[in-house]
Amino acid sequence: MFSYIKNLIRSFSYAFFGIFRAFLSERNFQIMVFLVIVSSILVYIFEFEFWKILILLMAGAVMLIVELVNSAIEKFLDLISKYHNDNIKYIKDVMAGAALLASLLWLMVFLLIIFY
Repeated sequence: MFSYIKNLIRSFSYAFFGIFRAFLSERNFQIMVFLVIVSSILVYIFEFEFWKILILLMAGAVMLIVELVNSAIEKFLDLISKYHNDNIKYIKDVMAGAALLASLLWLMVFLLIIFY
């Protein structure tokens, strides 16, 4: 039982370290974290309904998760080849598009909550 808890704690520490490393090295992730924190503070200060805060937090989480996956895939593809490769470029462009869509989703949710 003790080794199970120890392994679980170790797994969580790796996950938090990964998020921390991404925060330190990825500018877009830093911007997104800042936006999620500021928007969360704003909706809390203005006392929006709980369900609106929850939806905004979920949209922010989706945006951050997609950006983390995008960053990880880009690093992985950089390991595969340092040279120009049309397939790698395609994958990176599609992942950047996914991150953009997740960011636009968050922005739409934020604006709807603020102005609706």
